Amino acid sequence: MKVPVIICDDNLNMTVKLEKMLLISQELLNENEYGNQVILDIFKAKSFEEAYEYVVKNHIIFGLYFLDIELNDGKSKKTGIDLAEQIKKIDDQAKIIFVTNYQELAYLTYERRVGAVDYIIKTDNFDMQKRLNETLEKVMTNYTQLRKIEDTISYKLGTRIMTIDLDKVLYIETATVPHKLNIVKDNGVSFISGNLKKFEEDNSKLLRISQSCLINPKKVSQVDISKNEVIFLNGDIQKYSRRMRNYMKKWQNRM
Repeated sequence: MKVPVIICDDNLNMTVKLEKMLLISQELLNENEYGNQVILDIFKAKSFEEAYEYVVKNHIIFGLYFLDIELNDGKSKKTGIDLAEQIKKIDDQAKIIFVTNYQELAYLTYERRVGAVDYIIKTDNFDMQKRLNETLEKVMTNYTQLRKIEDTISYKLGTRIMTIDLDKVLYIETATVPHKLNIVKDNGVSFISGNLKKFEEDNSKLLRISQSCLINPKKVSQVDISKNEVIFLNGDIQKYSRRMRNYMKKWQNRM
């Protein structure tokens, strides 16, 4: 299981130190037979702008963020708390861990209500490593439970509740029959009773592109701006609404 990790600290030595410690924590988790093998996909940033741009460009979700509260890169006066607030707007499942030299600064995060998972004080290596090990184990337990929910779609088929992996779903569209939906998958189509809005509310990884269609962005191979079309890996095509045009232009540039 690959987990996106973003470290943001204006002190390069600290980012390198945190990376090494996190890799030790990763090894310990895997040695203790913690469910799926954990792979921490670590990105190191030295400024608010660099970290934020990476999160936006790479569509990070379920990220694990180690942020220095006292960011000071000389370019802006934004802090790690400011960064956490912006990250939460993009990745609402973000797990924020603040790393700081000063324990008394923790109260600022309470005032701003950013919902940090933990605060790690920059101390000697042994204490810091111990705290990182404990924090990572706690976060990964919660992370795994959320991913199991987020990575599946459940629907009623007759009297049965069916569950399928989100990775197998290309898109969900309204059918020609009222109150019915087509779930288009890698291996076929399921015709079910349902409400598109409910699927949108229950599955944050699906993107609403029109009144009649929810898509799985991972299954899109191409966006045709000239025709307002999304083209899927299997060759299917869906139209997106005008209100999505600017979003699709940005998305196309990142593909």
